Amino acid sequence: KRSIRQIGIYDPTFSDTSMTNLGSKATDLEENESAPVSILIQGKQNMSLEVLPTLTGSKYVSVLLGESMSGLAGKMRAREKSEGVDKDVLIGLVGTALGAVSKAAVHENIGWVQKFNLASGEFNTPGFYGKFENSDKESTAKNFSEIPTGIIEQLHEKRYIFPLKHTGDAGTYFNDSHTATKFTDSFAYIENNRTIDKAIRGVRASLLPQINRPLAVDKDGKLSADTIKFFENLANRTLDRMLNAGELSDFAVGIDPNQQVLSDSKLSMVLRLIPRGVARQIEVKIGFTTKLEA
Repeated sequence: KRSIRQIGIYDPTFSDTSMTNLGSKATDLEENESAPVSILIQGKQNMSLEVLPTLTGSKYVSVLLGESMSGLAGKMRAREKSEGVDKDVLIGLVGTALGAVSKAAVHENIGWVQKFNLASGEFNTPGFYGKFENSDKESTAKNFSEIPTGIIEQLHEKRYIFPLKHTGDAGTYFNDSHTATKFTDSFAYIENNRTIDKAIRGVRASLLPQINRPLAVDKDGKLSADTIKFFENLANRTLDRMLNAGELSDFAVGIDPNQQVLSDSKLSMVLRLIPRGVARQIEVKIGFTTKLEA
């Protein structure tokens, strides 16, 4: 159980209740099993894209929309059509998303254009499956190019993850790495969660052998400087490796010498991490001039 990092779920009955339940299970895994996870889920859309709700259910959960219409989904529909079956089947992209997250370093966004081109597989034609306005079918599939830009922007702002095309580029990419929480939350993106999860697991592994270790205190009952240094070094080893790997921008480890270890037998430390940033937008100002400043 503790070796699981990401979980992919396909749930045709997915609902707000499902997300709440998944979030509760993920919270339990982190708090009681020391096994934090990221959950990627895709379910059959039971409403049109225009009215999908904004996601705020859980930092552990990411909700996927869309699929590859040129991949398995497209092939299955073409076969069914040739057989006279007028029914679309949702295939989704849970496997593709899991693969991208697994390939990414913990601090990397799966929408990074240079690294995560989905069209290198069978994802040349992204699309959406679900209910659409002005459609006589309960559910159908539409090419990404058929969806108005305004709706695409709304889905992004509502914090869904889906495949898209960038103008002037033949590739297919994820729009972002949203989690189902507010964009102002510290854990609003999968890479934020994966980075701190790795730090938690690594520091825990370093500290676990020290459970029930004797603690040296000075004559005032405070933690000795040597004790503090010993535990700080244990935490530093994991975080130094992450810093050197480019997974963190910086970090600090702090231990209060005044804590009452003689009375409560609990040693507390504070870890502060500065994550890597993500260039979600690149703004370039350009214009003509009559001369260039020296």
